[in-house]
Amino acid sequence: MPSSSKPFAVGKRHWVILAVWLSFTYAAFAYVVNKQLVDFDPSGWLATTSHKVIKESLEANLSINTQGRSVVHFTQANCHCQQFSDRHVESIDKLANKADFNISRVELSSETASKAMIPSTPAVAIIEKGELVYLGPYGAGVGCSEVSGFAQTVLNNVAKGFSDNILISDAKGCYCQTT
Repeated sequence: MPSSSKPFAVGKRHWVILAVWLSFTYAAFAYVVNKQLVDFDPSGWLATTSHKVIKESLEANLSINTQGRSVVHFTQANCHCQQFSDRHVESIDKLANKADFNISRVELSSETASKAMIPSTPAVAIIEKGELVYLGPYGAGVGCSEVSGFAQTVLNNVAKGFSDNILISDAKGCYCQTT
C-alpha cells in the first residue's frame, strides 16, 4: 500500500522560525557575555596618574619594595575572577623566576586598594630597576584568556632588556572592583 504522506518540505515559515531562534540565542549570549565584562579602571584615574606617583603609593601604603626586579600579584578576598587568572600567575611566576625577579602577593582590602591606587583585581605590577613598568590586569576578555596576556608580554620584554611604563586602564574582562 503506497504511503499517502508527503515528504517533509522546509518552507518559508520554517526559515523564519530558525532565523528568529538564532537571533534570540545570539542576543541572549551577547547579553550574558557583556554582563561579565567590566572595566578594569572604571573611573579612568590610572590614565591620568603618573607611574611614579603610583610606585610611591605602592611603597608607602603597601610597604612594597620597589628596588630591583619585582612582580607583585594583587588579589582580594571573595573575588570570583581570581580563578581565571591562575594560569597567568603560573606563567608570570615561571618567567619571573627565570629572569631573577622577586615575587610577592598582596591581598587588598578596599582601604588599602584605594590608597595604593589599584582599581580592580586580579592585577599585577612589574617593577624593573626601581621603576614601575607595568600595572594592570593579567589579560582581557571573557575569562581573561592567556592569549591576551598583557603582563606576560611586558615581562618577556623586560627580561629581554626592553621596558616602558605601561598602566593599563582601558581593559574589559572579569575584574572585581576594589572601591
